Amino acid sequence: MTLRRGDIVLIPFPYAELTASKTRPALIVSGRAFLKTEGRIIAAGITSNVAAHRNPTSFELPDWSAAGLKRPSVVTSWLASISHRLVRLQLGHVDRSSMREVEDRRRTAMELRS
Repeated sequence: MTLRRGDIVLIPFPYAELTASKTRPALIVSGRAFLKTEGRIIAAGITSNVAAHRNPTSFELPDWSAAGLKRPSVVTSWLASISHRLVRLQLGHVDRSSMREVEDRRRTAMELRS
């Protein structure tokens, strides 16, 4: 399976406490160089709990169905770095506009604004 930045995949996403993981959709936010050198992807968790994640660090996907998701969803700023071998399924892809919004929200979460 060829993975690339902007793909929505199904992965075992770790809980914040690292006590377990939950299989959930996630957005690949890392690029090819990271995958090639590290053998990993960096993924942002996706949730369908839209109401709880209307905040400056999460992005509600406007075209969630076209991205391969089953219900309205939000890309969060929860990040995980995991082996590309743990990807269970490739669900879809987000458009460039949505990726720019996700990047902007990650900059807000990480206070990378100048």
